[in-house]
Amino acid sequence: MKNIKFLKDEKVVLKSGGPVMMIEKYIWDDFNEGYSSERVTCIWFTNSTLNREDFNTGSLEHYED
Repeated sequence: MKNIKFLKDEKVVLKSGGPVMMIEKYIWDDFNEGYSSERVTCIWFTNSTLNREDFNTGSLEHYED
């Protein structure tokens, strides 16, 4: 997989703002029969609820403590 912008378990945020999330995985692309370097699944907690959603890597940026 080329052009990886983020690593698994790396902390990220949306460029538009929002909670700190963690990269869970890159998404499998059936059309190209490989993992997409452009789509990831992120996870984060709201109170004690685990949230999970897919994002385009272009909408994310690295989180800096």
